[in-house]
Amino acid sequence: MVEMSERSGKTLMTGHIYDFHAATQWMENRAKERRYGSIRYIDAARLAVGGYRTDVNVMWDMAPHDLCLMRRVLGQWPSAVSAWAFDHSGQGVPDVALMRLEFPDTDAIGYIRVSWLDPVKVRRFTVVGDASMVVFNDSADPTKPLRVIETGATTSLGEGARHPVPGAYPDELIDEPVIEPVEPLVAELDHFLHCVRTGARPERASGVDGLEVVRILEAADRSAELGEAVPIPRLGETIAATR
Repeated sequence: MVEMSERSGKTLMTGHIYDFHAATQWMENRAKERRYGSIRYIDAARLAVGGYRTDVNVMWDMAPHDLCLMRRVLGQWPSAVSAWAFDHSGQGVPDVALMRLEFPDTDAIGYIRVSWLDPVKVRRFTVVGDASMVVFNDSADPTKPLRVIETGATTSLGEGARHPVPGAYPDELIDEPVIEPVEPLVAELDHFLHCVRTGARPERASGVDGLEVVRILEAADRSAELGEAVPIPRLGETIAATR
């Protein structure tokens, strides 16, 4: 599809709706300003009960959102993935999965947990840096989906402690910025129409972005099958060639 769109001069976009979420762009701008300091890791949890499918496993169904969010915050796609996928319900398709993602130009690690078999709906994305941490809760108030902790993973909150001590953070260290609750689908469609009318290339959620996510998920399937980390191929490569 990417090749066809290039040959025909047509606009191709992928339905990566979180690329157009105001909270995503807020977290992305904060990363560009290095407000997190050095990002240690990102943890994403996307859990729910139900929604079973037979055409794809839970990683293909739910993980693309968080892969896109990680790409925006870290400014790059992952270079390798380790995945563990399980069929707990006996439907023949993995319904619970864990992914560990490595990125080429940073020490940050990405973790993604997805499940069709969890009694509590969770849509949480957490960035942990050595200067500050941010939690994006997409199930919260749409005007206040972000919770910022103005201390980092290596900040001492206790005498002699190298890392934050367990317990609640003081209120003065926590901020909940208000963002304009723009409907992401409307913003995505507006951008698509702009590209169609002007011939501009999509700045976000391009066809190539969609291809990158497919490559990551193919590598994750391979990792779950082999029980080992699998390099994620770049354009023009295959998973077999990178093993």
